[in-house]
Amino acid sequence: MKALWLSTILMLSGAAFAASSLEIEVPGFSVSPLSGPGGAEGGEEWWMASTKPLEMSRYPLSNKTVSKPIAVTILRYASAEQAKKAFEMSWSGRPAAPKDIKVVHWDAAHRWTTDMFLLKGNYAVGLYALPPDFSATQTESLLDALVSNIAKAEPGGAANGSQPSRSETNSTSSAPGSRR
Repeated sequence: MKALWLSTILMLSGAAFAASSLEIEVPGFSVSPLSGPGGAEGGEEWWMASTKPLEMSRYPLSNKTVSKPIAVTILRYASAEQAKKAFEMSWSGRPAAPKDIKVVHWDAAHRWTTDMFLLKGNYAVGLYALPPDFSATQTESLLDALVSNIAKAEPGGAANGSQPSRSETNSTSSAPGSRR
């Protein structure tokens, strides 16, 4: 009986947040949302209480130039502080620390070889399986589209100051979110 009660509580906590109604458009890519909080496989998500999002959206991005889809995960939090905490913890458990990068119109960003994690207000955005030969122009275009989609989803839409983004690798160590 105790095992049944515990498994019921765990299952409910894993699916207690809503899948987002956020729909994104990325020029040059086919975009389709994955179903449910656990994605296409229907798996459950496990979160620490301090980093559990209000909503989560997952999208595979594909086109003729990528051999496998780029995975985009958009997490919406109740506050910018919660999103920042999730952003700061995004590299916990990875064998290597990310490189901090500067991305205009994003609050902070870091990158591994094929993954990026970005912060914008109440949103934390993960990009996974970026092709190693993805150009700076292609990356900028993708980041432009994502920041534009987030701006549209927020109250006030594009009036919140989101503009096209430009990224560069930061050769000196600086705090995430700092700008030159």
